Amino acid sequence: MNNDINIERNPKLFCPEFNVKSENTSRTFLDLLNKNTGKSLIIHMGMHKTGSTSIQNTMSKNHWEGSYEYLNLISANHSAFIVSLFSQNPSQYIHNQGLTEEQVKEKNHNNLILLQRRLTESKENVIISGEDIGSALSIVDLEKMKSFFCQYFKAIYIIGYVRPPMSFVQSAFCHHVTHKKKGTLSINPPQYRGRFNKFDSVFGKQNVLLIKFDKKQLYDSDVVKDFGWRLGIQIPSDAIVRSNESLPLEALSVLYTYNKYVRDNDSHPQIPINGKLIQKLSDIGHSKLLFNKSLLNTLLSNQKDDIEWMENRLSKPLLDSFSEENCTIKKEEDLLNIAVNQYDHLLGLLKKSFPKIEKSPEGIAKIMELLVRHEADINTHVQLSHLHVQKNELSKAIEEISIAIDLQNDNSNFHNHLGNLFMRIGDPDSAEKAYKKAIELDFEMAGPHAQLSHLYTKKNELSKAIEEVSIAIDLQNDNSNFHNHLGNLFMRIGDPDSAEKAYKKAIELDFEMAGPHAQLSHLYTKKNELSKAIEEISIAIDLQNDNSNFHNHLGNLFMRIGDPDSAEKAYKKAIELDFEMASPHAQLSHLYTKKNELSKAIEEISIAIDLQNDNSNFHNHLGNLFMRIGDPDSAEKTYQKANERKETDKSTSADME
Repeated sequence: MNNDINIERNPKLFCPEFNVKSENTSRTFLDLLNKNTGKSLIIHMGMHKTGSTSIQNTMSKNHWEGSYEYLNLISANHSAFIVSLFSQNPSQYIHNQGLTEEQVKEKNHNNLILLQRRLTESKENVIISGEDIGSALSIVDLEKMKSFFCQYFKAIYIIGYVRPPMSFVQSAFCHHVTHKKKGTLSINPPQYRGRFNKFDSVFGKQNVLLIKFDKKQLYDSDVVKDFGWRLGIQIPSDAIVRSNESLPLEALSVLYTYNKYVRDNDSHPQIPINGKLIQKLSDIGHSKLLFNKSLLNTLLSNQKDDIEWMENRLSKPLLDSFSEENCTIKKEEDLLNIAVNQYDHLLGLLKKSFPKIEKSPEGIAKIMELLVRHEADINTHVQLSHLHVQKNELSKAIEEISIAIDLQNDNSNFHNHLGNLFMRIGDPDSAEKAYKKAIELDFEMAGPHAQLSHLYTKKNELSKAIEEVSIAIDLQNDNSNFHNHLGNLFMRIGDPDSAEKAYKKAIELDFEMAGPHAQLSHLYTKKNELSKAIEEISIAIDLQNDNSNFHNHLGNLFMRIGDPDSAEKAYKKAIELDFEMASPHAQLSHLYTKKNELSKAIEEISIAIDLQNDNSNFHNHLGNLFMRIGDPDSAEKTYQKANERKETDKSTSADME
């Protein structure tokens, strides 16, 4: 599959560069954006450890109407999407590890189509954000990316935050301890020139805004608010989604000790640390990691030229203002001693009796190993439960997740999973209890709210269903399924205007989701806006061509606008996909009746009756056809059957009342 991006369709395309003084960009891009008469692209490229995840999650979960669109590209962090697409060697990119070269090509091909559609649909200035855009793309890759985006934008601007070297090293150390399993003090330096100079070369220095990551110099001392402010967006505090908060020094020391004595030791089995255990560790202290200046100087040795280059680029000092006060970490031994001081707290987490464990770094590592194994035991039951689900062995799945809950009753994910299993075996009351327990443990977990909504929908408790899915949407506004479900609920309570808004939001989030297009089509049908209805169901069919209901509905619409030939094709396609679907046979019969092709009409309605014999309308229509061909005896028998079916329907209704 060819995923090459054509960057030379028009060799005259270029990215305009504005001759402005540097001070105009020191605060905001507003002046540049106001001068630009076309759409602009803002690329936020990190750097790492500067609050990028918080920026991405905040920008993606809010709509900045009338100003910017944060591009919806699968994930809020666009790194994996953009780097894979524009890299010369996408198979070597870390997020493509485990994929074959052909799989990477197919992924990039599909992503390119999605990106082109998103850019074509966008009417506003666009924001893209990804730290790896700065670290993983070469100057050649950036040239390719620039040429592609210049087909859609009048101007491209780059924003990057520059973390000072000392605080970068400390933050990088935290990341390496928690994610890279490192038990050494060696840290990769910031590599400023390699990270930023290529953007100056490709996009022009005047279009690259680099900001020192210093809370004292950021707008309202907040990087998320600062990012918005520079684009003319006022971001309220309650709209900010905080992410990747650092672990306290005590937890880092414990993890470092465990890494040093266990995870860096090839003789020990490598068991991954459960995220729940990391959360427990984060509660054992509140101190901040601060390296001694002499240690920082050692870690940053040979970086003088790179730091000076960055200072010249920023036209301001980059080195952190530094105080030796409270800088507790001078050497590795300090980390190990702090870890040992957490001995009693860690023993309390074990919740089991073990032989006496030495109060030493090795003992701390041993306690951590026991904690990790305990969490791994829980995880084994969880994994077994999911395995049994895949095999449709639901009773075994319930048994395993119940054991996991007995071992760790405060895990909201376990209760949510149990709720899903109870729903699958048809036990909504037990499912409701499980979902409510999950919500009690973690109200901000969207899943159980959404599942409760579906449960209440089946019980026809629609107000409760709307309440729960609305909470889910507040917690996870970028979930297209939630908005689609809300639309369905609004339709059921007779509020088509609210339903339309919900379906449109679902489509905005995921255009390739067929359901909301089909639902919008039915909504427009009820409003008698038939051209819109045909447009939406046609999109749904393009996205899901094997859905017989979609083709049947399209046939009905063609009949309503007086296009029987197109209707016939649609009904036949529905029948081809699902011969045992009675409706398109019946609709074809009515179509052939209008064309006076009565033998065909009788044949199709007879098939419909074979498939759905209890439908009085089908029998009545067949009786009419027999009358048309001069067979009153057959018509009489058929009318009698129709009346019998109607009487049965009345009896059933009476019994239900």
